[in-house]
This record gives sequence, structure tokens and C-alpha cells, in this order.
Amino acid sequence: MTAILKFLAEEFNQTANPAYLGTKRDRLIRELTGNPDPYKQKKQLSNQKALEVLPLAQSIVSKETSPELRFRKACLSAIVGNIMEFDLPDNPFKFSDLEMLIQQAESDLAVDDISKIFDIAKNAESVLYLTDNAGEVALDTLLVQELKNLGLHVTVAVKDGPILNDALLEDAKAVGLDKVADRVMSSGSDFVGLFPEQCSEEFLELYRSVDFVVAKGM
Repeated sequence: MTAILKFLAEEFNQTANPAYLGTKRDRLIRELTGNPDPYKQKKQLSNQKALEVLPLAQSIVSKETSPELRFRKACLSAIVGNIMEFDLPDNPFKFSDLEMLIQQAESDLAVDDISKIFDIAKNAESVLYLTDNAGEVALDTLLVQELKNLGLHVTVAVKDGPILNDALLEDAKAVGLDKVADRVMSSGSDFVGLFPEQCSEEFLELYRSVDFVVAKGM
């Protein structure tokens, strides 16, 4: 605790970047505890619980008859994935709960550009999908699949190393993202957020070359 307080005292100021501080703090915690991935068990539980919910979300998306409505429901499912507490052991989800959360997410959108995103996607050829947390990546498979259905080449990017509960390559594989996307790759960075100077050149080349980016996290 002393080391963390010392770090914050030295680094924190009015212009400090929260993502930078969070990354440095997490690295310090891993170093002090000797634990290379403090959130590993939480991430595994999140993936497991999210996979239990996934068939319910799939049925909500697939019952729509038009590509645009399926895309919309997949987007909303991905949004809901960001707010669900998958890592709570005694937190079962029912179909009605998921439908309610999706409806609520739709009504709560301060800015609803899903139709604009659909128009961009159907006229594009390639997309880079930046993931956020473990668990929610299971519901990301639905949106990745809809992007694929529109004919896009989809590359999914995950963190290169453990940081908080952000998804790693092992999490993407655990929920089957590697079977849906054309490619799953690392950003080359373990930073919270996206710091180009911390990313690999391979990632940056792709980032600059795709038609558009879906940035859920990073």
C-alpha cells in the first residue's frame, strides 16, 4: 500500500491521464504481489457465465428478419455485455432479464447512431474490432458475426498482457471469437485505453488501413 500511495503522490496531478495512471498502478500491483494476472479467476468466471447467457442473446438477434434489425440487436447485446456483472457466482440470467436489459439499453442511448454505423458497415470491406473486458467478449461474437454477414473482413484485437479484467487472447478463444472473426490479434500493448506509442507496428498498420474501427474498449 505504501508503494502505491508513493506512486500516486509522485504521478498524480491535474493533467494526469487516468488510463496511464491505471496501467502503471496495475503493473506495480502485479510486481508487489508476484501475481502476473490478479483478475485471472474473475475473467474465467466472467467468460463462463457469459457463455451461459450467449444462447439467449443469439435467439434475440436471430429472430429479427432484416439484416439491419439483426445488426441493431447485436449492437445492443454488445452494449448490454458491457454492463452485465458476469463475475457474480449467484447471478443467473433469464431470457426475460436479457430482453429487458436490451430494451432498456435502447431507450437509454443518449446518442443512437446504430443506423449510421450499419450504413457505414454495409459499404465497407474491413473493420478492426477493439475488445474491452472478459465476459462481455462472448456477446461481442454476435456483432462480429453480423459484421461478417455484411461481407466485412473482421479483425478482433485484444490486450497483449494482463491489465485489470480486459480480455486477452485466451479469453477471446474461450468464448469462440477466434472461430467467428477472420483474425484475432494482440494490440501489442497492456495499457488501459489505446496509446499508439505502446502498440505494435503490426497493429498500427492495420489500425490505419481498415475502413472503420469498432472501439468497445482498449
